[in-house]
Amino acid sequence: MTSREICVAPVQAELIAGCELENQEIAQICLIFDDIQIHDLSLSENGFGRVDPEYYGLTDSQRSDIVAANEAIARYIARSSDEMAGVIQNSLNITDGDVAAQVYQGETLTQYILAASTLMANHALQEMIKKWETSI
Repeated sequence: MTSREICVAPVQAELIAGCELENQEIAQICLIFDDIQIHDLSLSENGFGRVDPEYYGLTDSQRSDIVAANEAIARYIARSSDEMAGVIQNSLNITDGDVAAQVYQGETLTQYILAASTLMANHALQEMIKKWETSI
């Protein structure tokens, strides 16, 4: 019997289409399908074959919701550290990014990206569950 669970899990940024971050993990809404984490719901478990959403027990609408939420999370996270630095710099009339480049790097940036994206992904998942329950 096939098992599936929709959850939030970290995904390497390089595996997320269009994500500009490197060497980071971003939380995404994924599917655990027969104990395999699937983050690209258009591919089979081995990552090679194309599949329809029904293969995973999802509707087209559910798959589209998951893809849209994950894309929004990746876009926001990729630009948010720059925007955070800009807010501080603008409020202090700072015109260079020397300090920001030191602060928003390494483990500090890694922790922020994973924490912020996890919060966003959990929020998105709860919104989707509510939406899907009311559309039945």
